[in-house]
Amino acid sequence: MTLKNLLGISLDAVAADKLSVGMLIAAAERNIADAQLQGLSSENRFDAAYKAIMQMAMVALNANGYRTLKSKPGHHQTAIQTLPLTVALPQPKVIVLDALKGSSMKKVAAEPYRDIDFSKAKRGAVIPLEPGKTKISIRLDAVVIEYFRRQVEQAGGGNYQTLINDALVAFIGQTAVLDAVRQVVREELRAPKASPRQSKAKTVAA
Repeated sequence: MTLKNLLGISLDAVAADKLSVGMLIAAAERNIADAQLQGLSSENRFDAAYKAIMQMAMVALNANGYRTLKSKPGHHQTAIQTLPLTVALPQPKVIVLDALKGSSMKKVAAEPYRDIDFSKAKRGAVIPLEPGKTKISIRLDAVVIEYFRRQVEQAGGGNYQTLINDALVAFIGQTAVLDAVRQVVREELRAPKASPRQSKAKTVAA
């Protein structure tokens, strides 16, 4: 079996596209970073890691001059199954990756905890938060997320959520300084000013 044999069945021939490859690699790097976030659930981290694998499988196809037919069901899975032909990945590893797709993800994420007795468990963070940190859920505009992710990519790595936090802390500091300056100006404007006659009298007395 070759990639050429799959043309029209599950693959389409394309010219290797540097821009598309770059976007896929960037997306995979973001998913890998998300997969390492301790604050995410095991299932979400697993899902992010698997997405990164699929994205890199797409990169391998594109580098060989092919892409999956999106009109066909399971086109993401096709990219995984062609890894032996694109990067010579051993078939046993492909079988494992193929088996992890879909509903089995939840089972794999939960498997290490299957025999644990949770009857006396208490709700709360599994990993203690750093001092001064509070975990919340917040909805941000897509343009905000994209901006900070782009900053991380340009810096060569990091965590975009940390950048958002740093930007907010910096804003609070700038606001505090501006408020202090405004207060000083207000006090100066409210302070009674000496009349020209009083000023002259003080000068003569001196």
